[in-house]
Amino acid sequence: MQNWEYTFPSSSKEEWLQQISRDLKGKPLDSLTGEWWPGESMIPLHHSSDLDSESIELPAELFANPPRIVETLSVDGNRVESINAWMLEALQFGTQDFHIYCNDATPLDIEKWLQGIHVEMINLILVDSPGAFPLFNTIYDQSPQNCFLRYQRTKS
Repeated sequence: MQNWEYTFPSSSKEEWLQQISRDLKGKPLDSLTGEWWPGESMIPLHHSSDLDSESIELPAELFANPPRIVETLSVDGNRVESINAWMLEALQFGTQDFHIYCNDATPLDIEKWLQGIHVEMINLILVDSPGAFPLFNTIYDQSPQNCFLRYQRTKS
C-alpha cells in the first residue's frame, strides 16, 4: 500500500479550527456532527495532532473486495407493504444483500413486496426455512432475468 501524500500544507489545530469556523459562516462546529447510521455518531473533525499513535493502514484487499452490507428479514406475519417499506429504508443506508427467512408458506404479492426496488442491484438470499423454497420459486418466476437470487441450503 502506498503512503498517502498530503496535498495541503500542515497547520496547527487552532488555525485549522478557525478556518473551518470561517467556512461554516457562523454555524457552530457541532452542526457538522450527526449520525451516519441510526445510533452511530459521525464525528468529522479529526486533526493530525489528535492521533495518539501511528496511523492505521488498512489491507489493500479491503478496497479490492469491500465488505457488503447485509440485512436480515423475516417475512413471517408481515404485510407486504411493511416488508417493502423496511427494505426501502435499509437500501437508503446502503444495504446490498438481504438474507430472508420465511417459515410460513403463505404466498406473498412479490410485485408489491419489491415495488420501487431495483432487484438487479441487490442480492436476495433466501435462507433454508420451511416456507423459503416456495417463496424462492415465486420470486424466481416474477423477477427480472438479471436479478441475483440465491437459495441458501443448510442441509444437502
